[in-house]
Amino acid sequence: MSIKTKLISIILSIIMVFSLSACADKTDWVYRQEDTTISSGLYLTYLINAHSDATSQVSTKLQEEEKELEKASDIYSHEIDGIKVKDWIVQKAEESSKQHIAIENEFKRLNLSISNENKVRITNALNSFYSSYGPYYERNGANEKSIELSLENSMKRELVFAKYYGDEGDNPVPEDEMKTYLQNNFAEVKYALLPLKDISGKKLSDEEVVAAEKRADDYMQELNKGKNIDDLLEEHKEYLKEVSEKQKESAEGSSSSSSSSSSSSSSSSSSQLNEEEKKKRSESNISVIQKDNKNLPIELIEKTFEQTQYGVPFIIKSEDYIFVEIRYDIVKDKETIDKYSNSALIGLREDDFDKALESLFSKLDIAINQKSINKFSPNNIK
Repeated sequence: MSIKTKLISIILSIIMVFSLSACADKTDWVYRQEDTTISSGLYLTYLINAHSDATSQVSTKLQEEEKELEKASDIYSHEIDGIKVKDWIVQKAEESSKQHIAIENEFKRLNLSISNENKVRITNALNSFYSSYGPYYERNGANEKSIELSLENSMKRELVFAKYYGDEGDNPVPEDEMKTYLQNNFAEVKYALLPLKDISGKKLSDEEVVAAEKRADDYMQELNKGKNIDDLLEEHKEYLKEVSEKQKESAEGSSSSSSSSSSSSSSSSSSQLNEEEKKKRSESNISVIQKDNKNLPIELIEKTFEQTQYGVPFIIKSEDYIFVEIRYDIVKDKETIDKYSNSALIGLREDDFDKALESLFSKLDIAINQKSINKFSPNNIK
């Protein structure tokens, strides 16, 4: 072969390599706008997120109907909000990608920055998430960098949101509106829970149910006489531990000697604790019930929000539990309001924020790679 022929062969080989690279590059991005690119990996991150969300929603719906998914692909035979699951996943990934771009633009426009403290939060979140779900995301085409970019964008979203609606933002939520929302949607409570099923899920006998009801009444009497609920809850934890141990022994077929159900002697009295310890214990016993939490017994939600007297014990009974509960005023002071303000802000302004982002995105000149969208189907997520 002549030198000229060799040179031509080399040139043709180079052209072929670049041609193949160009073909491969046709699906290495999905959306582009100036300096912001939604790469294939980042789009797949949002597609996988949407797939997980869809699976969770379908599974929850089936559980309510006392059914279950036999295999993962069964989700595609269902609908979410009247939309076929596959289409819903694609729409959700598209929405997340568009919001990502809108957030990046707004973050720059507002001249915001991520503090070192928030950078550490991103790193910690990435390490925690990746250690649990990294292999699953990588298997489906989303690498660690893509997940990091999505988490960083979430942080930027949080900062833009605060700039819009936070206390020092451009459009802060009025205090009265915040208080009303918190009182109507969040309840700060402490409660002693008495199960009406054993550790294996079997319903208690009639005699055991009567005993649980009597214990609940006894708790009510003690609280009404002025007993500190944190002391009572310490004793209650010991009682539940004893009950659990007895049920385990019974399930294993071994006999155990009877013991007193009272465990007050093994618990620390309030007088033995210093003020800091009392405060820590008190805070650890607080639970926050959200009105829209579908994972809690409906009776607990309804009775809690019907209770308008704060600091007064009352009993709630559901099919599986008895609760002896005290509800507290969640807007009693600024410290408590601030504690839940971020959650309240999201409930109050999240829809407005999403609409604002959608409006921002609609005004941008976005390049869309439909070939990538078509290639990365939810059906390929395993």
